[in-house]
Amino acid sequence: MMKASRSGWTYGRLVGVAGLLCLLLTGCWDQRAINSRDIVTTIGVDPTSTHGEYRWAFVFPNPTTEPAGVGQTAGGPQVFTTTVRAQSFAGALASAQRANTRELYLGQIRMLVLSTRLPAREWYHIIDAVTRPGSIVETIWLVGARDGRTVASYVPPSEQVPEVGTYQALSCGCLPMNWGKRLWQLWAETETPGISPAVPVVDIHGSTFRFDRIAVLSPKAVTVWSQVASAGWAYLTDRAVRASVTIQAGHRVVWAVQDISGRAHVTLQNGSDGVTARVLLHERGFLSDTPRDTAISPRSEWRIEEAVSRQILHFCGEAVSKARRTGTDPFGWHRDYRWGAASLGHKVWTEGWAHWHVHITVQFNLRGTGIMR
Repeated sequence: MMKASRSGWTYGRLVGVAGLLCLLLTGCWDQRAINSRDIVTTIGVDPTSTHGEYRWAFVFPNPTTEPAGVGQTAGGPQVFTTTVRAQSFAGALASAQRANTRELYLGQIRMLVLSTRLPAREWYHIIDAVTRPGSIVETIWLVGARDGRTVASYVPPSEQVPEVGTYQALSCGCLPMNWGKRLWQLWAETETPGISPAVPVVDIHGSTFRFDRIAVLSPKAVTVWSQVASAGWAYLTDRAVRASVTIQAGHRVVWAVQDISGRAHVTLQNGSDGVTARVLLHERGFLSDTPRDTAISPRSEWRIEEAVSRQILHFCGEAVSKARRTGTDPFGWHRDYRWGAASLGHKVWTEGWAHWHVHITVQFNLRGTGIMR
């Protein structure tokens, strides 16, 4: 009887402990209803007239917006924005929370938009402040814009549900250049010597937006590159995925080539006067359109390939020139040289571009299939 009683008591205690564990694991004690939270989807940060103070825009989707039918527009505003002024991320959160009746939830943030008018030191300060608490997932996109609030709250007319349009564009993988940079990637590059972080710059024009430039960070400045130099950066870093170019080849005849993609092979070699970076780009693309009444001969194909090669080489040359003038390296060649065996005994060549020589060769080939071939 004693043995049976002990077994029964042990079994009952185990059942009770298991039940308590199940209750704790469900998380129901700290559960929040969805209508009691304000879900932040984007944060935009801009400078103010006060030194060390930022304007923070917290953007929330409107859950009451009804999807639009065919030929209709969505009812009501797509997003709401709470704008506060604060010197720190924690202060901005506290101010935004006081301005809202529901609890701010940061677990669904899609994008952080930093103004390119902010000094570089403030970019680094904000990135560090946002990543440190762990309340924001570090896989969000980070982009630059002249006006962070405008880009953060922008929803294109084509969106039928409350969504950040720029986030959709970066995530779809359908842009001609792979511009996207996750927050953790940018943070890692800020901590790595020999590479300058680069982020896409978003421009809003009326009801449309555009990705065609990058902003490069140095310890002292945030520099917005031109479209040509940004395209060169994309080719040199293998981020041109569906690029297209229009060229003139032979008697001012215009040709269009699309779906250009390829691979950059970089070799770093020591010389008597510094480091030589030899870059070989193998690119391929489709001939997407031909001028009317123009025959496609082997010679014309060769002229097209030569013209596209020169165009890409021009892009890359502008990118390297911009990097030299600004003392930056968004390609990561200085980092690769530091980590490679070639840098042993040549540390003086790892800083800046003074002892660097860059030789770029572009080989472009038309693919054998396509609409016009």
